Amino acid sequence: MNTTPVILSSLLVASVAFADSLSFTPSQDASIMSNDTSVSVGDLFGGFNSSGQERRPLLQFDLSSIPTGSTINSVSLTLNAAQMRGTQTFGLHALTTAWTEGTNTGSGGQGGIGTAPTPANSVAWASPWSTPGGDFGVELDSVFVNSTGDVVFSTGSLLSAVQGWVDLPSSNLGFILVGANGAPQNAVRFGSREEGVAPVLDVDFTVVPEPRFYALTAAALCLAMVIIRRRAIRSA
Repeated sequence: MNTTPVILSSLLVASVAFADSLSFTPSQDASIMSNDTSVSVGDLFGGFNSSGQERRPLLQFDLSSIPTGSTINSVSLTLNAAQMRGTQTFGLHALTTAWTEGTNTGSGGQGGIGTAPTPANSVAWASPWSTPGGDFGVELDSVFVNSTGDVVFSTGSLLSAVQGWVDLPSSNLGFILVGANGAPQNAVRFGSREEGVAPVLDVDFTVVPEPRFYALTAAALCLAMVIIRRRAIRSA
């Protein structure tokens, strides 16, 4: 049996880039509060409470299972709005300063008031930022929330941000949600990784083989062609 065509076909298939998709839940998430600048909570609250005090959710996802060099095809971030008062438009931004989740839980419905002092070195409204309330870049996407259920962010800017994180993993510092409506009593409570329906980052990507893989494949193809020629000469 002449196995050369099978070998060639296998090598050609192996050299082609392939697509894949993964879903991620947060590696850490928390909320920071404008009225208690040294406390954060693990529950996710966004918007403004009845006193006009702001809450901002933070999210970070571990994307290390996506091979470096992959091309990102599509990205969507889904949060579940479990409770809400009023309506709110949230802007999604990429954070530019590293942060660490604390160990506190929230209380008081949509209030998100901390139940204990935040441990040292964990995130809060005042720290570790250079600007209180978080250091972040331009808006990646915005969504108007007027009912409970799924809240989905998905734009080309979001895709570009995730592509940058895959290309340079150290730049992956996560997201922050910032409420645009500063009127009192429009807070939203989202599901977190500790409670309710956790946020999910869905990423579709294409894995592109490294150049050295192409070189090895080309060498193997050349070897296969030599074998074909020798067999042709012998059978002549």
